[in-house]
Amino acid sequence: MDYLKLVLETIKDRVYVLRDDGEIIFVTQSMMKAFGYGASEVIGRKIYELADEEYRERVVETLKSLEDGDEVKMRLLVKRKDGKRVYAGVIAKKIGEYVVVLGREVSNTVSLETLMRAAIDLLRNLPREVDEVESILRKYFDDAKFSEEVQELTVKNGEVTVPVKFQDKVLGSLTLSLPDWFGLGDDNLELFTNNGRECGEKHAHTGIKESY
Repeated sequence: MDYLKLVLETIKDRVYVLRDDGEIIFVTQSMMKAFGYGASEVIGRKIYELADEEYRERVVETLKSLEDGDEVKMRLLVKRKDGKRVYAGVIAKKIGEYVVVLGREVSNTVSLETLMRAAIDLLRNLPREVDEVESILRKYFDDAKFSEEVQELTVKNGEVTVPVKFQDKVLGSLTLSLPDWFGLGDDNLELFTNNGRECGEKHAHTGIKESY
């Protein structure tokens, strides 16, 4: 039995073998399945062509800088065949004239980290106006709009609607437009609801009156 072939055909991580100029000469089945490409659509292309535009120069410069035996870790946005972007965590190692790349989708991890940074930013700045909340969240999400209409926490069509609570009173809802790579469920997104409650409690202790 060809054990190496068996491993490469069943491994869930994406494995690429590149020439040192970035040309792809081998990919695992898991990569093609995850990104929707056939082998003929990937073999012979440069690895940076699969990256989102804002990361391509970084990939090129990283490949140029690698010496034999060097290993580098990085995160970058990559594009699937259908155009959707996902975050990938990769480890690349230069071995002679080749570069072996091990990749894994980390969109869920990056989404949770983004959500936590936004929640911490809100707690640190203690916003007193709706537009202050929107301004903070726009640093992490494509858009953030407040409505006095109270809605349940929902995720649909690239948007999440989050009830805004202060001192256990729901005063409205924020609708956030999510990046296409964002991928979290309701349990994680409830951090925003809990954050609103904590903000309200902190405001109460400092004597600040909410303007919602």
